[in-house]
Order: sequence, then structure tokens, then C-alpha cells
Amino acid sequence: MKLFSDFIEGFSKSNLDFTEERGLNLELKKIPLIDHNISTLKNKSFRYDINGPKPNFNNSKWVEEILTVDKFNLIIYLFLFSVIIFTAFGNALVCAAVFRERKLQTSTNLFLISLAVADFMVALFVMPSSLLSEILGYYPFGKIFCTIWVSLDVLCCTSSIYHMSTMALDRYLTIKFPLKYGRNKSKRITLVKITIVWLISIVICSPIFFLGLIDSSNVFDSNQICQLFNKKFRIYGSVFAFYVPFFVMLIAYVSTIRILKNVLDRKLVDKKLKMEENLRLFQKKTFSSVLEGLLIQTKLQLDIDSNDSVLARPQSISEKALIKRGNQSANQPNSSRQSRYSFVNYQSIKKIAQNEKKALKVLIIIFIVFVSLWCPFFVLNFTSGFCDQCIHDLFLKYESLVYTFILWLGYMSSMANPIVYTMFNKSFRTAFINILKCKKVSIEQPHRMNFKQPGEMINEIKNFHNLGQKNFYSDEDKSSNQKIKKYSYVKKLSVNV
Repeated sequence: MKLFSDFIEGFSKSNLDFTEERGLNLELKKIPLIDHNISTLKNKSFRYDINGPKPNFNNSKWVEEILTVDKFNLIIYLFLFSVIIFTAFGNALVCAAVFRERKLQTSTNLFLISLAVADFMVALFVMPSSLLSEILGYYPFGKIFCTIWVSLDVLCCTSSIYHMSTMALDRYLTIKFPLKYGRNKSKRITLVKITIVWLISIVICSPIFFLGLIDSSNVFDSNQICQLFNKKFRIYGSVFAFYVPFFVMLIAYVSTIRILKNVLDRKLVDKKLKMEENLRLFQKKTFSSVLEGLLIQTKLQLDIDSNDSVLARPQSISEKALIKRGNQSANQPNSSRQSRYSFVNYQSIKKIAQNEKKALKVLIIIFIVFVSLWCPFFVLNFTSGFCDQCIHDLFLKYESLVYTFILWLGYMSSMANPIVYTMFNKSFRTAFINILKCKKVSIEQPHRMNFKQPGEMINEIKNFHNLGQKNFYSDEDKSSNQKIKKYSYVKKLSVNV
């Protein structure tokens, strides 16, 4: 025991001599480390101000304030964690719905799958590291992983934005040139477009990857903060990753909305003119029937007046009643058909207007969501590339808080995309419900009708023309064991063989 105590005493004395030789104090040596950690947390996370009052754990008021701040931080971190979960779940649900439902496997929905993959990568690779940096106050994985993480951040977010702009442009070209551009909607061509989008995103993010490998100070500073510090790349990335696709989306959506409005107005005018023309035909036919009835009634009345008065009265009454009934029977079907046709056309016009307005509303919502979520970050990022001090002077001590808020606002675009792009689609909603309820996929075989050959059909039609009116059915269908009505009530058929 004595030897052990002597060893401890000698070790402590040697350490004190070692620190005194260099003019250092052991207690003072710990203070810079504490200050460094607190300043790091201040720069990147929601911590108390280092310039505020010094920690005093004997003061109950100070402890209460710190606990309040920690509760606020906990709420923020839980919210950000829920954003990650919902983003990953929503985009995985989109991919599962398309792979599960055969009717959703269209060339247009391939864009949605690729967009969902990009947004899922944001939730899987980008958001968790960002949240961990917010909690710890620094990036804990070193320079190499910081370079990879920043590059993935730029790649996935750029790819998501370019997918949205390409879908907007594709929708505009399809509406503007339905015959010419609609032919290029095959899955192979769509896959080529998707590949081009990913290649563009890789080209845009590749400079920051190589800059980070050459000089880690471009993405990683002395305080272990991992973010984009290269001002030139901030300007370059903002222009090519956001502003170029933004203006493409703006022009495409404005042009698409204008075309849809013109189509809606033209359809409504055509429907109205067609309805008025048919109404005039019905009215003309009804007027002819009434006029014919009046002429017959007048002729009969003249014949009745020339006959015997005793026989005239009952004959006059019966003819008038007959004419009245005939006139009513002539008028009532036309009147009912006229009112029924008016109602059907009104419903048709109303349905067209509702569909077109719904399409316009969806486009406007998509664009507003995109701008409101990504625009603040890229405006701040672009401005800081020219004048970093201006941003610091504008937000002062809330700079890190504002930066974190708008950064995660942009990340939330990946959570909003599956909602905006799919929830307005009834087929996607049904597929989501089936997946959440764990329903099995119902494989519907196409129903085939065994029609006869053209020569056999012509012979049968000629026979029915000779026989008159008849109903006939096909043989029992083998797949559904149901009789399918092919023709009904054949009347006055003339066939030129």
C-alpha cells in the first residue's frame, strides 16, 4: 500500500511540475475545451447563448430556464424525427403501390417512382445525419464522410427538383402537342428521360465532391461543422440546382394552365352550341306535330258541321278527344326528351368544368408547395454566396436557427411530394388503402367477348332483316359463364354486301 501511495503522489507531483514548466494551469486548461463545445453547439443547434449568464446549478431559476430550453429542443428534435419517418414511409408507399398495382404501371408513373426514390434517399442518407448534427452541435463522422454527405445532399435534392421540373415540362408538351409528343410516351423513352435527369444531378453535385476531397475546408471547418462553405459553389449550385428548373416549371405551368383554360372555354362553347342546335331540332319537331294536329282537328270540325247535328256532337267530341290525346302523345315524348337532353347536357358541361378546374387546382398546388418549401433556402444560399456578412447582420444571433429552419423546410419537400402528386389520384388513394389494410392484389383478367367473324355476322344480320325484329345472344362465355348480349332489338338493317 505504501508503494502504491508513493506512486500516486509521485505521478501527481510530476504532472504538476510538467504543467508549471509550460506555464499552464490544469483548471484553466479545461476552460477552452468547454468554451469550444458550447460555442460549437451555439453555432449549429438550439442551445443557450454563451454570452449569457454563466452556469449556476445552485440557482433554481437558472436550472428551470435550462430545462425549459431542453424541453423546447426535445420537441423540435421529435418533430424533425417524425419528418424523417413520414418522408421515408410516404415515398416507400408510392413505390409499393406502383409495383403492386398493375394499372399504375404506366410510363407517366415511372417519373413518380424515380421521384419517390430520390426523396427516399433524402430521408435515408441526408436527413438523419443533419438531425444528428443538430443534436450534437457538430458532425461526428469526420471529413471524408462529411464530403460524401454534402454531395449526397446536393445530389438527392437536385434530382428531386429536376424530376418535378421535367414532369411539368412533359405535361405541357403532352397537352400542347398531343399527337406528335403523345407518341413518345413509351416506357423506354421515359426511362431515358429519367436517366438524363439523374446524370444532370450527378454532374451538378460532382464539383463539390472533388472540392471536398482536395480541400476539406470547403465542407468541414475547424469546429467540425459540416456544410457547404465554398461561396462560389453556393452561387453555382443555387443557379443550376434550383433557379434553372424553377423557371422551367414556372413557364411550363403557366403555359399549361393557359392551355387548359382555353380548352375548357372551347369545350363549354361547343357543348352549348350543340345543345342549342339539338334543342332547336326538338322544338321544330314538336311544332310540326302540333301544327299537324291542328290541321286535322280543323278538317274534322268542318266535316262535322256539314253532317247531321244529332250525330255531329258525339263524333265531334270523340275526334277532339282523339286529336287531343294524339297531340299530347306527340308533344309529351318530345317535351320529356327535350328536358332530359337539357339535363344531360348540363351535367356533361358541369362535369367537364369540374375536371378541368380540378386539373388547374392540382397544378397550382404543386407549384405553390414547391416554391414555398425550396425558395427560402436557395434565396438565402444564393445571397450568402455574394455577401455572407449581410446574412449575419440580418439575423444576428438567430442566424443558425434561421438556417436550420429553412434547410429542413426544403427537406420537407421530399415529404410533401408523395402527398401532392398522388393523393389527388383516385387510383393511388385506393392502392394506398389496400396496402395499409393488407389486402391481397386482385388480378383481373381482361374479359373477352367471342364475337363472330365478319362474314358470319353479315349472314346473320341478313337473316334477321328478313325475319324482322328479334333478340339473340351469344353462346355461354367460358370464362365468366354468363350470357353477354351482343345485339338487341334489330330494326330495319340494310347491309351492302
